[in-house]
Amino acid sequence: MPMAAETRFWTTVAGRKGFAAGLVGPWVIMGLYVVFRLQVGSTEDSDITAAPAVSEWWRLLWGSGLFGPLLSLAVLPNLALFWWNLYRQSEEGAGGVLVATFVYALVVVAVKWFF
Repeated sequence: MPMAAETRFWTTVAGRKGFAAGLVGPWVIMGLYVVFRLQVGSTEDSDITAAPAVSEWWRLLWGSGLFGPLLSLAVLPNLALFWWNLYRQSEEGAGGVLVATFVYALVVVAVKWFF
């Protein structure tokens, strides 16, 4: 009896779209968070431009060790993407989002243990 064909997320357009959305989504969420914090006046000096303010946020996140935890929280919207793909009955798209989430898990573990 032949075995069922294995579904690979990268062989379908839906799988590649799910993977791309899963990779881009957390960066968008982190970017929105930084922009929100900059807009509400979380920086001490109001005369600085946006570029130094963003670099200050990067330095703060990386130096304080908050980059890993914030990145792991930013991956939470991938859960919504995963369930949305399952609701649409796109198992390939859900698989792509799941693989992207695992990639982020490896990045968070590397940031936590090695940097």
